[in-house]
Amino acid sequence: MNPDYMLPELLEQIPKWTMIEDCYHGQDAIAKKGEIYLPNPSPINEDEAVKVQRYMDYQKRAVFYNVTKRTANAMAGMVFAKYPTLDIDPALEFLKTAVDGGALSFVGQARQAFLMMLLKGRGGLLVDYPLVKHGQYLPTKKDVSDDNLRPKIRLFDPQSIINWRVQMVNNTRKLTLLVLKENYIKQDDGFKVQTGEQLLVYRLIDGQIWHSIYQKQGTWQQIQSDIIRGVHEIPFVFFGANDNDESIDDAPLYDLAVLNLAHYRNSADYEEGNFIAGQPSLFITGLTKEWVTDIVNQGNPIRLGARTANILGSGANAFLLQSNANSGLYEAMQDKKEQMVALGARLIEPKGGIKTATQAQSDKADETSITAHLANNLSDAYSRAFNYCGQFLGIKHTCTVVFNTKFDTNKMTADERRQLIAEWQAGAITFSEMRARLIDDEIAFIEDDELAKAEIESDLGEITGHIDDEP
Repeated sequence: MNPDYMLPELLEQIPKWTMIEDCYHGQDAIAKKGEIYLPNPSPINEDEAVKVQRYMDYQKRAVFYNVTKRTANAMAGMVFAKYPTLDIDPALEFLKTAVDGGALSFVGQARQAFLMMLLKGRGGLLVDYPLVKHGQYLPTKKDVSDDNLRPKIRLFDPQSIINWRVQMVNNTRKLTLLVLKENYIKQDDGFKVQTGEQLLVYRLIDGQIWHSIYQKQGTWQQIQSDIIRGVHEIPFVFFGANDNDESIDDAPLYDLAVLNLAHYRNSADYEEGNFIAGQPSLFITGLTKEWVTDIVNQGNPIRLGARTANILGSGANAFLLQSNANSGLYEAMQDKKEQMVALGARLIEPKGGIKTATQAQSDKADETSITAHLANNLSDAYSRAFNYCGQFLGIKHTCTVVFNTKFDTNKMTADERRQLIAEWQAGAITFSEMRARLIDDEIAFIEDDELAKAEIESDLGEITGHIDDEP
């Protein structure tokens, strides 16, 4: 038995995820990896002590320009600039402030999940049900009220989702196996805790969900196994950069991180070259052997500086030699910097081709940007997770979670708004198209067109009535 078996396709991705994550954490994380990211420039036959010292100096001079983190945080900032729209049952309000059963807020966890998608392309949400007194997972209303039983949503890094299987069950693709790795408190003396490895294993067998726990005690030992009664699918949701299925998607920030490291290596070469060749060096020509013997060797060194003077022998000449900066390396750094900026912008900017003015006005950013696509995937994942929580509490209401996808900061001027309304009145665009643009600009807020029409007619009726009532 090998419960900690990891799928080969997962093992292939771990080095990439580690590299991107190191780039996100910045200079210190990159420097700790040493030659993994920054090869030693010393020749093979160089003295070992010299080689070690040179590499230390070489690495210290290198500058890691953390575009990866700046881009990731900028993308997350756009999505979480506004609080998500939640349509949930009042019984689930506790998830807003204690989504994981502790002090972590729903928005705080969602931001972590979004960054996880950027850096690794995927992640997972497990809805963890508490065990009720009578040995079942689904409680009665009395259980909920008496014991304050609540489900929680746990976020799992893709490296912790070590095994899974999806199969066709009654002509529907369902998750039939899920293995999650985590740490548990093995020993606690009141001050220091000792942790151990633990596996959470879920299986769908003959329409029933089996939940088992394995702990590493020399070998893996199964310490718990029971059925989650009343649940017909594993309460787990994959989310990814492309789709919310079990497949491993490419990390959106991979290419940017690769460029970031290339720029870092160029920086090391550039700074070392400037240090070695950029220092001014004094050269003196035309001196006699006697002058050197009588002056320099008698304890009178040649000094540099505006407040000192040196008397040279007849026919001697002194000059400073200083090389110019390595323009080739500098240009390579600048080129990569521009590529990183362009690549980061491409993750945020809208896609698409040439459009008419009216199309450009009515197109929504949530349909055209990579950032918005990720936000939509996260919305779907959390909507499913909230509904799993609702099932535990016997809630029939279908929950929806929607993250912000309106990133267009180019607001219409007053003249542009008048022109937009004039185009609608002339029949060039529809009422819905006009209001979609106004909603994008946060001038109008009612998204249902029919409701908006009713509200507008009601407001106009009241205004007309007030005018008619005037003496």
